[in-house]
Amino acid sequence: MATSPRRHTPPCPPIPYQHILSTLADAETPRRARDPCQALDLGGQAKHIEGMRAKLKRVIGLRLVTETEPGLFTLRHQ
Repeated sequence: MATSPRRHTPPCPPIPYQHILSTLADAETPRRARDPCQALDLGGQAKHIEGMRAKLKRVIGLRLVTETEPGLFTLRHQ
């Protein structure tokens, strides 16, 4: 009896991360951390941008986002 190969399903990120991912999904090109901040009305202060950068780096660990160049983030294509 043959079994079908199981596909790796990435974990579902928490709700705040889903909002961040939706801003990246709407973008046609890689985005800087300030772009999701602006899209989510979080403000453009350095503390907000650095917080967003840290969240994007965490989502890279979930293999949902990739950093195409230093500071440029995009959804990972599967």
